[in-house]
Amino acid sequence: MAVSKSTRTLVPDTSQLIQKIFRNSQVSEERRREWQQAQRHTETSPSSLRFPVYEDLYLFNLSAQQLVDLLQGISGKFGLAREDSLYHEFVIEQVRSAVSCDVVEHMAGVEHTEVWVFESLRRMEEKKLREPDDVYYLAREREEERAKQGLPPLIRFLDGESATGKAKSQK
Repeated sequence: MAVSKSTRTLVPDTSQLIQKIFRNSQVSEERRREWQQAQRHTETSPSSLRFPVYEDLYLFNLSAQQLVDLLQGISGKFGLAREDSLYHEFVIEQVRSAVSCDVVEHMAGVEHTEVWVFESLRRMEEKKLREPDDVYYLAREREEERAKQGLPPLIRFLDGESATGKAKSQK
């Protein structure tokens, strides 16, 4: 049996941050419900996985394959008609694939919501870590790149330096 370890832990106040993101955005009500459903599932699950459904889906598919293998073994040992055996294999595979498809479709919505939520959280953290004046240094660097490429400047700096860093008064 496969055992998974949690690869992601949320800080205690993450849920409040996520609720704030939902309040401050124009995210669809469907996305909000998907997120809440996923949260309820993780809170009641004994597994350490963020989404234990993936582990369950893996075990379900593994069991279906084992069932097909057993059916083939039984058919061979007892000389059952190959057509009957194939029919039963196809029934097992059809059920397996239909269940997998339904689960994956549902989880796609949850994962899309997660991408949006954690991208928003990442941006909030980057904004906290960013030095507000760095934008000016980045603009100067970009202007230097443009000058090296022979492109005209888009910005004039008030400190008297051109994009190449030379003071106008020294020209």
